[in-house]
Amino acid sequence: LSATAAAVAFLDPSTLLTGTMGGDLEAWDRDSGRRLWRIGGFSGGIEGLRLSPDRKTLAVASGANGHPVSLSLWEVRTRTRRWQATVGGGDDGAAAFAFTPDSRRIWCEGLGGRLLEL
Repeated sequence: LSATAAAVAFLDPSTLLTGTMGGDLEAWDRDSGRRLWRIGGFSGGIEGLRLSPDRKTLAVASGANGHPVSLSLWEVRTRTRRWQATVGGGDDGAAAFAFTPDSRRIWCEGLGGRLLEL
């Protein structure tokens, strides 16, 4: 597994996701430690990961260290980005965010503390 992981989440019982300060989102096989896939290019590093309760959407907070903080939503099955917005300045740190229990909305402090429909 990545030695620079700053955020972690389980995708399923056998797959661990890591977000690195180098800006990589990686999936790992929990038992073998083998990397399954990688998505790079998150400016300022990844500071937070949240998987929706229905496990269909992954929220990624990236930025800080002089970079604007952004929140992006990814479709887990296809690993495609569905939405992204700047939610804070370069020194604000990761935005506070959480999915609603029904996975239909996400609350984000950096968007004025409002719920976003998915």
